[in-house]
Amino acid sequence: MTKSPQRVLSIWLPNWPWQRLAAEIWQRAEDLVKPIPPTILVHQDPRRGRLVATANASARHAGILPGMTVTQAKSFGTKFIDANSQQGEVRWIDHDPQEDIEAIFDLAEQLLQFCPLAGVESLDKSMWAGRSLPQPQALFMDITGLASWYGSEQGLADQLQQWLTQQGFLACLGIGNTVGQAWAISNYAFRKQIPEWMLRVEKAEQRLVDLLAISPRISILDSDTNPWDFFREYPIEALRLDIEAVAKLHRLGIRKLGPLKELPRSSLTSRFGPILLTRIDQCLTGISETISVRSIGEPLETTIDCEPPIANQEHLEQVIEDAICQLCKRLESLGHAAWRVLIRLGLETSSMQLDSAPSPSLHHSRGRAHIIQIGLYQTSDDPKHLLGLTKSVLDRNPPQLSRNLGVKSVLVQIPWTAPTRWKQQNLRSEDHTSELQSPCNLVCRLLLEKK
Repeated sequence: MTKSPQRVLSIWLPNWPWQRLAAEIWQRAEDLVKPIPPTILVHQDPRRGRLVATANASARHAGILPGMTVTQAKSFGTKFIDANSQQGEVRWIDHDPQEDIEAIFDLAEQLLQFCPLAGVESLDKSMWAGRSLPQPQALFMDITGLASWYGSEQGLADQLQQWLTQQGFLACLGIGNTVGQAWAISNYAFRKQIPEWMLRVEKAEQRLVDLLAISPRISILDSDTNPWDFFREYPIEALRLDIEAVAKLHRLGIRKLGPLKELPRSSLTSRFGPILLTRIDQCLTGISETISVRSIGEPLETTIDCEPPIANQEHLEQVIEDAICQLCKRLESLGHAAWRVLIRLGLETSSMQLDSAPSPSLHHSRGRAHIIQIGLYQTSDDPKHLLGLTKSVLDRNPPQLSRNLGVKSVLVQIPWTAPTRWKQQNLRSEDHTSELQSPCNLVCRLLLEKK
């Protein structure tokens, strides 16, 4: 029996932080909802203060761009009133990147109804050109051998796109032989039309289902098509390169993928290092990549019972450290790393306090739980890194322990893992410079600080 060639489907969800919030409104397909006013998501930058993280199409149409200060954005108020909002309403929302990550992983899990493997894109240490936030916005599905079940790959993509529309998402789908090809198609085949389409929906001129009838937003690279011919007119950003590499190529007059075929590979390596050739091979010569998926089988977890109950945070941190170290050893043996960590602290009021105190609130505290959830920007199997993030959460939101209220049990669970791609630097390194040079560690810290 001949093995089917790999086929990958990529889903791009443009401006995911905003789409996540708008989905509840957009999934009402029965009739047109009222227009959505300009909406700006903001976050706190340590040096520049309050900045625009992202904005919806209405706000972007008026000139608001990610990275602007809130003061700059507010200076566009008159333009908002004139062009986008009959009542001059502008919504300002605190951006929650942790919720973005949780939601896209939940969506990846739901995609398993269509295929056996689905996962979230893995980001590099440097942000890609064409992205304004260092967060995942795309998902991958391994659809190898599934075409016959849906009549064709087009049939599968049509059903998936209809389902995403029902969930309230405006998605772009691409299918190719590799992760790199599928990602390039989904992210760049329809990119120029996306702002206009999103603006129509926000202004209640069209519903998502109406847009689907106009353009299904599906593009497929047939397995026997030459990738160099297919991607010739795609922008250089479709290779998932960082901003600096793209800027260098632009200075050389290279803005599309076609001209890369004529350049000697040795010259590309000397100018750009190995990453450019790696990305070219992944997109244009068919080199495969691993899809980061949820681990198969039961989630990794360990439970430690505490007798007597732990009454101080220092002791609690030591118990959590023991549990995380156990799980990291198991991760290492599997060749996986953690995407998400869940810690459940079972709280219990001492029996003496229950017998002597008349307050009903004390009785209610028996069986309570203190939950810690950590979603990572990039996978990690480094116990020191995970412990550092856990301690940051505990320092900001500690359980209120005392001699009368302690931790009876500690459950540490790693529900999401992926194959290990690279090792993170030690978050607790004494060399402050090395910590600053690890964007992944800093982003993880910033994500937690938003909680």
